[in-house]
Amino acid sequence: LLIGCCQSAVAVRFFWRVRPSKRCGWQSYVPNGPCCSLRRCHFQYEGERDAFGRPHGHGVWRDDSHHGEVLDSEWHSGGPVAPFVSRVFGSGAISMGLRIGYGTARAEGLTGLASWPQRAEFRLGVLGVECSVAGGFLSHLPQVT
Repeated sequence: LLIGCCQSAVAVRFFWRVRPSKRCGWQSYVPNGPCCSLRRCHFQYEGERDAFGRPHGHGVWRDDSHHGEVLDSEWHSGGPVAPFVSRVFGSGAISMGLRIGYGTARAEGLTGLASWPQRAEFRLGVLGVECSVAGGFLSHLPQVT
């Protein structure tokens, strides 16, 4: 998502030139920065928010740029939480977020990779995975969230 990818509010404001749109309830931005785009695109989030104004609870994200998406999901602290369905605006490609259960006895965490794995107590968990299901294949998926 546009805002979620950027750690700095200054970058959002100045690089993408984010500002209120003429469309009621929408924001507009320059998708590739001021040097690479002539037209403005629009995005909107409708739904519940946390104390910091981030998406939290049920809501729908809409972005009308070619690579923008419509994503209907539960949200936690600004990020979507599986299960969800996302459709890319320009191509119509669809990805889904699914919840998958796992079991492991490896000592390192889910993001760690040890050359010499160590055993630990068996543990169970659930994680979210986003994967392409229709349209163009997105090479960065599946992705664990």
